[in-house]
Amino acid sequence: MNWYYSIEGRAHGPVDDQYLAELASNDTVGGETLIWHPAMSGWEPVWKAKPEIVAHLSNADLAQKARGTTDRIPIAGLEGQGDGKGEEAPRSGGLFGRLFGRMRKK
Repeated sequence: MNWYYSIEGRAHGPVDDQYLAELASNDTVGGETLIWHPAMSGWEPVWKAKPEIVAHLSNADLAQKARGTTDRIPIAGLEGQGDGKGEEAPRSGGLFGRLFGRMRKK
């Protein structure tokens, strides 16, 4: 069957089942990549249209690939505070703090 796949909004193909599986195994095509063939009414993600080609991607594999891809976001106003000896970070006055903050012993 001839498949088309979309990467960054551009359609590629046609490719056969075997080549589509190769693209998935080398991470060119992932579970969320949209694919289509002429018998389909519209584009669908790989995990829905051909789940067997992304079945090798377990949750652990996906988590491992995601590690290190995001940077820590600094919290404004906390840089340089504290003496580094386990000082507690300031608490926010969010809803939980307003509701239950009075119960906390000081």
